[in-house]
Amino acid sequence: MKPALFFCLLLTLPPGFLGVLAAEDQATPPLPQEDMSFTSNELGLRLRELDLEEEPGDFVLVVTVGGGLEISRLYYRGEEIKRWEVSDKEERLYVRGRLKEMRRFDSAGRPVEELTYEDDAGKLARRVVYRYAEGGLEAAETYDGEDNLLYSDLYRLSGQGRLLEVRRVGTEEPLRLSFRGQEGRVTEELSSRGGEEYLYRYDGRGRFLGKEVWRDGEPVSREQYSYAGQETDAGAPRVSPGIVSKVLDERGRVVKQVLYSDGERIEESIFYDEADRRVRLLRSGSRGLEETLYTYTDSGVLSREEYRLKGQLKQVIIYQDEGLRVSEFYREGGLFLRVTYQNDRPIREELIEEGQVVDLRELAE
Repeated sequence: MKPALFFCLLLTLPPGFLGVLAAEDQATPPLPQEDMSFTSNELGLRLRELDLEEEPGDFVLVVTVGGGLEISRLYYRGEEIKRWEVSDKEERLYVRGRLKEMRRFDSAGRPVEELTYEDDAGKLARRVVYRYAEGGLEAAETYDGEDNLLYSDLYRLSGQGRLLEVRRVGTEEPLRLSFRGQEGRVTEELSSRGGEEYLYRYDGRGRFLGKEVWRDGEPVSREQYSYAGQETDAGAPRVSPGIVSKVLDERGRVVKQVLYSDGERIEESIFYDEADRRVRLLRSGSRGLEETLYTYTDSGVLSREEYRLKGQLKQVIIYQDEGLRVSEFYREGGLFLRVTYQNDRPIREELIEEGQVVDLRELAE
C-alpha cells in the first residue's frame, strides 16, 4: 500500500480485517452460528461461495457471525491455518492457533492500539498507540516489546481535517511525508528520507497515476500509469532515465507496461488467472518476442517457469521444496545443460547430449 493511502485510511479506519474479540476481561459472547463457506486462497479471500454438495479445494474459508462477533477460519486441506475474530471493539489474527496481531478501537471506531506478536512464543514484538486531537489523528507512537519508544509519527491536518503532512521523529533519518489534494482527495504525495525523495501522483478518483524517484536532486526513475480503456502513449521523453509506463485493469493489476532503456522501447503484456496469479508474460524488444509461462501447485505456490524466445524453448525452471530449484537450458529445442540450486547457490551441473548426462559436476560450497 502506498503511504498516502495508508495514512488517509488511519483517519477513518473502521473495524475491519485483522480479526478481534472483545477485551479479555469481558464475558465470553454467545457462540456464533455458521454462516457461509467459500473457496479461498492463502490470503483468506472470499473467492466463491461453496455449494453444499460441492467438493472443496485445498483452501476453504468458513465465516460465522453472531453475538456481535464475526469469525473467519481459513483451512488448508482440513487444517485451520488462520483465524480472524472481529467485533466492534477489537480485531485479532491467529496463525495456527497463535495470536499474531491485535487491534483495538474506541467508541467512534478509530484504532487506538495495534499489537504485533513474535512468531514463536507469543511474546509482544511491537505496539503502536494512536492519539487524537479535536481535528483528528495527531500522533502514532511505536514501541518495542519492552515498551521502549522507538519513534513517533506526527500528523498535520487542515482545518477541514485533511491530512497535509506526516513527520517521523526519533530515528536517525527522519521521514517526512507531505500531501497535496483537491476536493478532499490526495493528488500528490512527497516523501523524503536522507537524500532520496519519492513523488506519487493520483487522479481525481484516487487511482495511482505515477511515481518518481529522485536522489540528491537528480531524477532516478519515473513510472506512469493509465487504465485499460484509457491508454495513452504519450511517450515520455527518452532522455529521462528509467521511465516505465503501466496500464492497469479494473482490479488494479498491471496488464501492460512500456519501458525505455538506453533509447530502446520494451513492451510487456501480463496475464493473470482467477486467483490474480501471473500466468503469462509477453515481452517485445530488440531481442524479439519473449514469452514466459508460470505454473502453480494446487496450494498456489509457483512450481514451474518456461521461457521462450521467438517461439523456441530456451529455459525451464522447476521449483522444489526446501529451497531447491532446477534450471534446464535448451538449444534448438534440445536440452543441453541442467543446473541445480540450493537457496540460489549452484550445487550441481549436468552437461547433456542426446538426452544423456555426459558430464556431471558437484559444486563445493
